[in-house]
Amino acid sequence: MTVPAVIGAPTEANGHPSACSEPATGSVESTDDAPLSIEGADVATHAAAVMHFPSHGHATDPMGNCIDYQTHDLTPDQDHLLTVNGEPVMCVDDSTTDPGSGGTATITDHGGNEILTVTES
Repeated sequence: MTVPAVIGAPTEANGHPSACSEPATGSVESTDDAPLSIEGADVATHAAAVMHFPSHGHATDPMGNCIDYQTHDLTPDQDHLLTVNGEPVMCVDDSTTDPGSGGTATITDHGGNEILTVTES
């Protein structure tokens, strides 16, 4: 069963040095008006949302201080059977690569959607 994520759902990206807040945390953020909502919560789609990771470090200097800070707005690699206006919804466990660390950036929770699930075969 696949669970669609809503705006505000938490995200994590791994592969960062432990001194730099491993894993880096973020959330699904709106980039446009969401075409579908569930009980007032906007469903995240590839066209209307991103996995946003605020500034976080990707390396350490010789003293162990976190350096190479970057911010990322990412779109998951997965496409699902459920689409809204032809755009795939974002779902729990969808992921992509963190361009700074090379680790995996993942949607870790639905963010409040306890109603809509999708059964994919």
